[in-house]
Amino acid sequence: MKKRSFGLVVLVSLLVVVIIFYSVISNAMKNDKKNSDPPSTGDGIYIDRQPSEVEKVTYRTGGAEFTVRRDGSIFVLDEDPEFPLDPTAVAYMMNSAARLTYVRKINPESNDLTDYGLSDPQSVIEILYTDNARLTITVGNFNPYSDAYYCTTGDGFVYLMGGEFSDAFAIRYSDIILHDTVETPQYGFSSVTKVEITGNGKTVLYTLVDEENGTWERNGESGDFAYDLKDLYNELYRVTVDEWIDYNVETDKEFDTYGLLKPEIRVVFTHLEITEIENEGSSTVKKEHELQTAFLIGSRTSESEESDAKRYFAFGGGSIVYVMQEDAFAHTMNEIK
Repeated sequence: MKKRSFGLVVLVSLLVVVIIFYSVISNAMKNDKKNSDPPSTGDGIYIDRQPSEVEKVTYRTGGAEFTVRRDGSIFVLDEDPEFPLDPTAVAYMMNSAARLTYVRKINPESNDLTDYGLSDPQSVIEILYTDNARLTITVGNFNPYSDAYYCTTGDGFVYLMGGEFSDAFAIRYSDIILHDTVETPQYGFSSVTKVEITGNGKTVLYTLVDEENGTWERNGESGDFAYDLKDLYNELYRVTVDEWIDYNVETDKEFDTYGLLKPEIRVVFTHLEITEIENEGSSTVKKEHELQTAFLIGSRTSESEESDAKRYFAFGGGSIVYVMQEDAFAHTMNEIK
């Protein structure tokens, strides 16, 4: 009995020793792994210049490449100096190129940067400064927690760059165009007095006949049209343009290419604008004048399918041709069925 008790004590003691040994080894392995993680430092400033010191910026992203360069006091697109650059987008690019900040500086374990999205980067940005200094930024994955991108600059470190200008690392060619716009009537829909819709071989003319009561006529016939016209107004004046296909379109031949010379649907709003003129003696005179705004809906695009139809679109007086989902003009299309 004593031998059995002694054996049991020895067995338990051995088990305790094994557990302690395993614990020590396990902690050592954890510490080794922790110490092998890429060391990093906190946030900092990588470049701190003035936007006026940026000479040009080249983006290579999504298989496309474009360069915005300084031309005297303005910036132009190197590939086409006549391209309508958006000054706001350009200022954003120049500001980001002048001041680069990072939230982490990482010393990677190896040259394999796959985990950061840098082995197949989403874009490469090349910056030339006015003193001929150059900087190339390779942009990898976006880190949503830091609101920044993993980047390399050729110095062996990986930076989480972004901060105020993080979106500048994802700018596309389609983002830098100065879009055509139309001016909203002075008092919104309340300023509108006529709406003419032409298409499908017919013309529909709405006329405001009683401003106080908001009464409209449709081709000379009275009816309850105000709500439908408000929907039409909101649909066109609030249209969101994003995908453009051509710019600086000016000739009849160019507009005809997209079915916009004689558009399938043309909508013209006539509205009143009121201006106040001060005469001598501090008296104020109000003057009304009519303005017109046109919206042009052209032919369907060649790749359109019935279930996902797209059409060419332009603002009257504009020079950019857009591609829009046909569903965006549901109220307009319904008017000329």
